[in-house]
Amino acid sequence: MNVFSAKSIGLYTLAIGSAIGFFNLVTSYGEANIKAPQPMAGIYQIIAKDLPGCLQHKTLLLNIQQSGIYLNANLNAIDVKNADTVDSKAKDRLGLAYATRTSTTPSTNPRPTFSGKLQGQKLDLSGTVPTTTCPIRSQLRLSGSLAQSGTQNGRQLQLQGQLWLTDRTHPQGSPINITAIQQPQAPSTAAH
Repeated sequence: MNVFSAKSIGLYTLAIGSAIGFFNLVTSYGEANIKAPQPMAGIYQIIAKDLPGCLQHKTLLLNIQQSGIYLNANLNAIDVKNADTVDSKAKDRLGLAYATRTSTTPSTNPRPTFSGKLQGQKLDLSGTVPTTTCPIRSQLRLSGSLAQSGTQNGRQLQLQGQLWLTDRTHPQGSPINITAIQQPQAPSTAAH
């Protein structure tokens, strides 16, 4: 029995050629039609004219983490009602490159309290507001679209959208127009 017969070589050539052809077809389809989502992880300062109830008189920082199209986020509320000092420890912990004026240290939540999806340029986040931010158990939903603007240091993302805060006293909530601006990251410092 001859292993290298013309029939065996033809069969092996056909199998290998089919595998290579299928690989090329899948690769060309992926390069043409499958695109990675825009990276948007970072810290965003939420700017709104009239924040509801427990969020009034606070600077809101939304720390978004991203894994593909899936988003997780923490909401940090810094009380600015009687702010008169710069809290550099809070600034370093949040990774902010600008000076946050605050008289109290913001709460940092080890587990993300919001989750959602990024679909194209649109995003939706929802979850429970930490009780350190709002004493009444509240739900928050943020919906909007991303816009990219150029800055001197490169790109800066902005989120234009609406925020809904609902609790037992306001079960429907009212949409509030917001702008969330991505903040520059502070250079990470190694511990000595």
